[in-house]
Amino acid sequence: ILDTLPGYPQATDIEDVRAVVYAYLRLAEHRLHLPLVYDLVTDEAHPAEHPIVLLEEAAIWQPGQVIGRGDGAVSSGFTGVLLLPSILDLWTRVSGRRQLFWLWQVTSLWSSLLSEEVATTLLTPDLIRVEGGLLRLLELRLDLPDTPPTLADLGALWQSWLTKADPDIADFLQSLCTGMVDGALSDAEQVLAELDAQLAQFHGAMPHTVRMTTRTDQGPTRSRNEDACYPKEGTVATDVLHSDAADHTLVVVCDGIGGHQGGDVASHLAIASLEHHLHTFPLPTLDPSKLSHALIESIGIANDQISQRNDSEMRMERQRMGTTLVLSLLRHHELYLAHVGDSRAYWITRWGCHQATLDDDVASRQMRLGYALHRQALRHPNSGSLVQALGMGPSNLLHPTVRRFLLDEDGVILLCSDGLSDGDRVEEHWDTELLPLLKGAGDFATLGHHLIEIANTQNGHDNVTVGIIHHQLPVAEDDQQIILQHMQALAEDYQATVHGRAIAAPSATTPTAATVVAEPAQPSRRSISFIPLLLILLLGSALVIFLVPPLRDRVLPLLSETTPEAPPLSPTPTPGAIASPTPILPGNLIQIGRTPEGATPLLLLSQPDPAKLDGLTLISGSILRVLDRPEEIDVPWLRVVVCSVGETSVGEAPAPTDDAILDSTELPTDPTLPAPEPTTLPSNQVAQVGNEGWLPEDAVVPLAMPVAEEVVPSNICPPATDPTTNPDSSLEGDPLG
Repeated sequence: ILDTLPGYPQATDIEDVRAVVYAYLRLAEHRLHLPLVYDLVTDEAHPAEHPIVLLEEAAIWQPGQVIGRGDGAVSSGFTGVLLLPSILDLWTRVSGRRQLFWLWQVTSLWSSLLSEEVATTLLTPDLIRVEGGLLRLLELRLDLPDTPPTLADLGALWQSWLTKADPDIADFLQSLCTGMVDGALSDAEQVLAELDAQLAQFHGAMPHTVRMTTRTDQGPTRSRNEDACYPKEGTVATDVLHSDAADHTLVVVCDGIGGHQGGDVASHLAIASLEHHLHTFPLPTLDPSKLSHALIESIGIANDQISQRNDSEMRMERQRMGTTLVLSLLRHHELYLAHVGDSRAYWITRWGCHQATLDDDVASRQMRLGYALHRQALRHPNSGSLVQALGMGPSNLLHPTVRRFLLDEDGVILLCSDGLSDGDRVEEHWDTELLPLLKGAGDFATLGHHLIEIANTQNGHDNVTVGIIHHQLPVAEDDQQIILQHMQALAEDYQATVHGRAIAAPSATTPTAATVVAEPAQPSRRSISFIPLLLILLLGSALVIFLVPPLRDRVLPLLSETTPEAPPLSPTPTPGAIASPTPILPGNLIQIGRTPEGATPLLLLSQPDPAKLDGLTLISGSILRVLDRPEEIDVPWLRVVVCSVGETSVGEAPAPTDDAILDSTELPTDPTLPAPEPTTLPSNQVAQVGNEGWLPEDAVVPLAMPVAEEVVPSNICPPATDPTTNPDSSLEGDPLG
């Protein structure tokens, strides 16, 4: 859509969409697993039908982006786009640990999807796609209204996978599914706890290597740096995390708000408060729910300290200083992300780059409340204004987002202020700056400096701060290679399927999806070697025939008798042709295609009244000029004039009017469409050249075919309006207007 129709479609009114679209909007915080709604496309010819939902960040894969560690990577020559494999495509090939990891992600989504009545999605294996270790949903599917899905249904589905589960987890999975089906495990949190305990056993004895660095810079246009980070700027460190040790890695990025009013004070206050209060908790020993609560409590304390400072200095409304916050806490194979405001966290694997947080701004709020699609909300004048930040009010009015993830493969967590994320700079540069780390290349110590330089040279309007965490889990490498090999096989199958095909460029005046056209098969080496010999034989035979008089006298008469007359060339589509315009505009030329068998022919009516049954029949192949499309009529009607009449089968063809000088049989028609069948009608009931009348637009659009302007002389059928005075009547350019 973006490549071929950058100006289309027009946004659909959010009130007219179906329920599943609201589910996408309200579940946007799970964007790591779900696609976002980009826009909706409605069919103007069938407005009662549901619109097509365009999804972005969907579960598709571009093999050219996937780069392994030099072993088994997909050829960079592949240019196609494939769907990611489903969970069952790879279920039997991966380890038991990876199987449980996928099930953990399904369970973590269950409650949220159930609340939006789309949990059926998780009961449909083909909709559950996998991107390495990350689970991605292809689309959402609505639950049946009378039979909402239950955890027992999910357990029954997993039971059907038991025979193909890894032997290492078969007994555990059998027990888990039995508990879900029997009702002993009736809550998703209970199932998560069981999966957590089993996954901890797999990861327990394996050290987790973590590299971490932070950088901050005031930027080329700011007088002071209001950003702050933890650990302090310029830190480069390597840690080895063990599950049974008091180890964790904490990185925080803050972006101060308030300018000269004290944004730098707020960001440094937040960092100091978090560093102090988080270390008062026994973080390595807390269970997941208590650790999440500890993060929320610490963020609330930091908020209150800044808010009290504002109150003591009598700062009101926009004078109050504040700060955004994004925090990453890594505890062995667990990752906790917390954020307030629009500083972001990105999760990068060898498969792709994903934004893991959702900004606390007006655009995101409008989307999550179901008021607008995200692309529409971004057009709001205040779309980037924050709806919450630290220090703006008491902590009981603050709602930080804290989410927990499990890590099952190598990856990079990038925390950054909007000085870098603005303009999609992370999405533009992740593959050149961050992906090399996952290939064992790149200089980690200077990586932060490179990202700062990108922000300053390509954005440059703000302070910029980055925190980078590179986590390595060697245990996942076997699974990664298995998945990579499977994806390579998919790419090879795709290449074989489209071998010998090419993508034709879309017409400049018909902005539709590119068409696949077949190319001639390439001759083999053996057939090529005979071509010169065959040409020599043909030329030699021709010379002999023409040089030997007896042969020439015999052969030439035979050739003249048997050679068929060359068929007439099919007319070439004219660049100025329109393509089934929707809506059809005044000035357009349209040709009426063949009426479907059993259907009533179009009637040219004297008035725009659907109750009128009498009128002149329009023969298939007739060419019409649209004179008017009144906006004041509720149901679209077209006032047209007949420029040419199609073929009829009557006692004699309809006589042209006095001013008709162009016979309809001389008009080019679309060679790709079947020729109109002759219609037997009395000539006095058939619409003639020059007749004017009315047609309902919804009846015309399905039969309308492209017609070039130059096939109808202006003295026969002049344009309804001068194109120089009414641009909408022009046949050049985009028919969608």
